[in-house]
Amino acid sequence: MKIGILTFHSANNYGAALQAYALQTAISQTVTGSEVEIIDYRCKGVEKQRSLKKLIKSSGFVSAVLHYPFTKNRIRKIDRFCHENMKLSNYIGTVEELKTAAEKYDRIVSGSDQVWNRNWTGNEDTYLQNFHEHNEKKVSYAVSFGISELPQEWKADYENYLKQFSWLSVREESGKKLLQNEFGLNARVNIDPTLLLTSEQWNKVAAKTNVKKLYVLVYMVPYQKSVAAYARELAEKNGLEVVTVCKSMKKNSGIYKGTAAVEEIIGLFRNAEYVVTNSFHGTAFSVIYHKKFSIEFKNPRGYNLRSKNLLLECGILKDDLPQNSGIIDLFDTDWKDAEEKIEAQRNVSREYFKEFTLL
Repeated sequence: MKIGILTFHSANNYGAALQAYALQTAISQTVTGSEVEIIDYRCKGVEKQRSLKKLIKSSGFVSAVLHYPFTKNRIRKIDRFCHENMKLSNYIGTVEELKTAAEKYDRIVSGSDQVWNRNWTGNEDTYLQNFHEHNEKKVSYAVSFGISELPQEWKADYENYLKQFSWLSVREESGKKLLQNEFGLNARVNIDPTLLLTSEQWNKVAAKTNVKKLYVLVYMVPYQKSVAAYARELAEKNGLEVVTVCKSMKKNSGIYKGTAAVEEIIGLFRNAEYVVTNSFHGTAFSVIYHKKFSIEFKNPRGYNLRSKNLLLECGILKDDLPQNSGIIDLFDTDWKDAEEKIEAQRNVSREYFKEFTLL
């Protein structure tokens, strides 16, 4: 069986590349004899995230010009990781080329990531698989809408395209409810692809770091002053270095690693004494590597419900928390219990892979 994955593998962030690698690896290892590749298509919305124009719009001209070389460096390393560690199709530059390429696949998997959020895709419906009519090929895995309610002007197109999927899987309960309430469609809820791989599997691509001292890893998406300050205090209290991964370079103490290679990012999680984060993938890799970590759920982009749900599902959080709970420490986790819960979710996803690949 030939399987194509249609996702944000080339975005200007580490999480996109990591989830794409993980999904390809997990399907390949689960479905014996399958040929799984990332469809090397980049939508205009994601491509804009790489541009100087986008950086100018978000941070101003002077800051953008100063920081763009760092952005290009990070993107170059993400692209290299994709080409060296993933099986990619030939580059596909247009929807017409994508339509032609669709003929060679037995299944096309949309996801994971926010591929059904038009705000990210630049109003493209490519990831809704509007470019072909082979409904038996249409699959999703742990897709996110990125929003809790669809704008009215999206609904007709979404209903039309989503009803054509033979297998539907979303990343959040909110996405499942949205599909049920809006369109009467049933979907499974599956874990983010990064959690499909164990720490031993991630170690195969993790790189050594050049950090000589023991350290607190700060992984921020986006930059948050309170998180940076909390990490400094934690490091000072324990006599540790601070290592920061964030697109923003402002007011970061210690060692800045916002342009590190993807492999080194994995290594930084593996070797950290503590992690302080406001990011879902920061949370996910803290869980994968059984770290003592601190998390701020509320950040400048909103409330990180994904991280909270993950921590509740694997029993690391015992009770729900109010949205104004601030930064919380999770230093005394029962990792045996948490791993059992995560492994159960992995098995659910593996069964799903086997189901949609049965001819």
